[in-house]
Amino acid sequence: MKRPSTGRTDGNAGHAGVRVIILQSGEIVTHSRWILFVHTRRWTYAGFVIDFPLKRKKGAGKNMESWSFGRMPVRFAIMADIHGNHTALEACLQEAGRRHADGFIFLGDYLGDMACPEKTMTRLEEIRKAYPCLFIRGNKENYWIEHRRHPEETWTDGSTSTGMLSYNYAHVTADEIDWFEEMPISARVTCPGLPELTVCHGSPWKANESMREEHDYIDALTRKLETEITVCGHFHTQVKYQRHGRTVINPGAVGIPLKSGGRAQFMMLEGRDGVWQETFVTLPYDVDAAVREMDRERLYEQAPGWYRITKQILRGGNVTHVKVLTRASDLYLKESGRREWRNIPETYWNRALDELGIP
Repeated sequence: MKRPSTGRTDGNAGHAGVRVIILQSGEIVTHSRWILFVHTRRWTYAGFVIDFPLKRKKGAGKNMESWSFGRMPVRFAIMADIHGNHTALEACLQEAGRRHADGFIFLGDYLGDMACPEKTMTRLEEIRKAYPCLFIRGNKENYWIEHRRHPEETWTDGSTSTGMLSYNYAHVTADEIDWFEEMPISARVTCPGLPELTVCHGSPWKANESMREEHDYIDALTRKLETEITVCGHFHTQVKYQRHGRTVINPGAVGIPLKSGGRAQFMMLEGRDGVWQETFVTLPYDVDAAVREMDRERLYEQAPGWYRITKQILRGGNVTHVKVLTRASDLYLKESGRREWRNIPETYWNRALDELGIP
């Protein structure tokens, strides 16, 4: 089913009271605030429900959806941080199929660092048609949304700072940006007889707020969590930890994973007998093919330093884009008195890359 084009550019608008129900049916029916989607493949049950109970408001904590699943036991594949790596995404989707996933939860950052972003979007649309899916908005999606609202912002081809932003924006469609706007920043997942889950990209309140355990604010943040389990993305590392009676799980990153030896990562989450049980998955994929595609697209010219960082992570390195950006920004500030990450000259990027040992 083709996703609708709303033509909206106002992200403050939203779906107040809209409910989407996937039933076993032979046609698509739309009526007022109800939309019935068709799944004619292997589904033998009814009652899969997605609620959009709150109006979308710009800012933290207002973009919450609830997502109910009526079949038990239930097995979700949860994937985060694809970052345009469609080669890794395909490997993860195939593995999820082998593990008999009933549905998919995607935790945002669909594009950003790799070649041919349209291939990632096409594959996600195919999965969206074939399976029950929940899509969360990440901070990367906010870049494309905000740039459409403010086209006067300059993104420059050939710049390490903004070259990949420019490249991705040139490949994303208006309908896809509409879709990103419709995604919530967090959602509640409800299944009969199981603890309610919260899923998000960064935190339930901000798409760009990391829930990494080492942050000095994590105690205060976890005290605010409203469900027993929260599954997040954003910091690209498979981990599970507990604070204040709450469990936080990161499934790792599909496209730009850290501490994985260059292998793609996601998580299976199965609900059975009143408990959720996670299974971390780490698997190899054709990294060489992904790098060759980056080279065919000449990303080494489009965003020279960004390309170098991405390639070393794909090859198993763990020096992040944020770490290099922070160092380049510090060098630029020290010598110029300015901290403008969008306009850091290549000289400072190159110095930071050399200091951090990025080939």
